[in-house]
Amino acid sequence: MFREGREHFSGEMNDNYYDILGVEPNSSDDEIKSAFRKLALKYHPDHNPGDMNAERKFKEVVNAYEVVRNSEKRENYNSKLKRNKLRTDDKTDLSDNDKQWYENLSPEVRDILQQVRHQVDEYLRQIGLYLRPSSEKLREWKEKDEEAERKHQEEIQKLRDEIADLEKKINNK
Repeated sequence: MFREGREHFSGEMNDNYYDILGVEPNSSDDEIKSAFRKLALKYHPDHNPGDMNAERKFKEVVNAYEVVRNSEKRENYNSKLKRNKLRTDDKTDLSDNDKQWYENLSPEVRDILQQVRHQVDEYLRQIGLYLRPSSEKLREWKEKDEEAERKHQEEIQKLRDEIADLEKKINNK
């Protein structure tokens, strides 16, 4: 799920790594790698000598990729993103009365509400009602894709060998 990469980078740690790479959070490893390579080439210091802005962007792209390409780091990052989203979006589904009520709550009570929301999400994930597939399921799918790709490459090689044999026979006649 490739999308056009962001052309500005703030340099803050709060930057969304998916935005930096121009991919969606549910993008495949290959899509993430492809987006990274394009941006790395675009902003690489060797292609932009003396351009400090390009160098800064290159470092941000590399940093984002280092987190997003590693499944464990990516899971942790996604959890942090989700918690931050809960903090910023926790009033979006509220009516005007509810928003007023929510705004009158103490920060401690708001934190408790967010923790409960997170626990409910975690419980739903554990019992299989969560919409996002687990990292184990993603690994399983990736392994199946890699196996299919390996078999595909073997078939291609067999066809190439057969073509080479046929060409030899034709040339020998």
